[in-house]
Amino acid sequence: MDRHLYFLCKIKVFLFMVKAFANVNQNFIVRIPPQQTTRCAPEIARFCLFKNFIFGYLKKHMIYSLKGNVQELNPTSVIIDVNGVGYYVGVSLQTSEKLVLGKETFLNIQQIIREDAHLLFGFNTISEKELFNLLISVNGVGPVSALIMLSSLSLQEIASAILSGNSLLLQKVKGIGTKTAERIIVDLRDKVQKFNISEGNISNFVNNKVKDEALSALEVLGIPKKMSEKIADRFLKTNADLSVEDLVKQILKNI
Repeated sequence: MDRHLYFLCKIKVFLFMVKAFANVNQNFIVRIPPQQTTRCAPEIARFCLFKNFIFGYLKKHMIYSLKGNVQELNPTSVIIDVNGVGYYVGVSLQTSEKLVLGKETFLNIQQIIREDAHLLFGFNTISEKELFNLLISVNGVGPVSALIMLSSLSLQEIASAILSGNSLLLQKVKGIGTKTAERIIVDLRDKVQKFNISEGNISNFVNNKVKDEALSALEVLGIPKKMSEKIADRFLKTNADLSVEDLVKQILKNI
């Protein structure tokens, strides 16, 4: 039995090593039944030491920033020449628009290690990097989807949409469906306060949500969007608290 437990611990440590290098996941947990912890104590101790060593090593060797010349510039990627070494970095349109080919630049880097690749993503500001990391923490949102969102909407628009629960705006981003948009809102609503979104901006996005739903309902009734949109804008300017139903009624009365 002891020999069996010994090899069981060995296998669990090996599996941890594989997962550590593949995903760099510090939350990976190896579960050993409580009744076996005493017998496995030596292996558990070695396991903990190895875990600390692995993540300490990886953290020290992560790339956090790059400073160099822009060797190649594309809308969603850039190659930064740092002392003769070219780094391929994925970027959002917000960042790429601020870069100049042949000029020196500085990018905040988020490195993601996968089993088959080491990926670098660059950001012009720390805020953009922080929001990127928040987005990819949501189940179903990968790095590419996060970059597309950062390219399609400003940081303020994304944060305001999350705070106001405007899933329709998030769904306009390619690759973001209804369930993913709702998951983003639920998971990140309490985490985007740091982006200093004003109440006025939140109100604007709530108005847009009400407006979009009202116009969609009127289109079903055969009313042209351009005609109803002008009336909707006029009423929302004077009464920001209108519900979808009230806005539809007001538009129908004034057509």
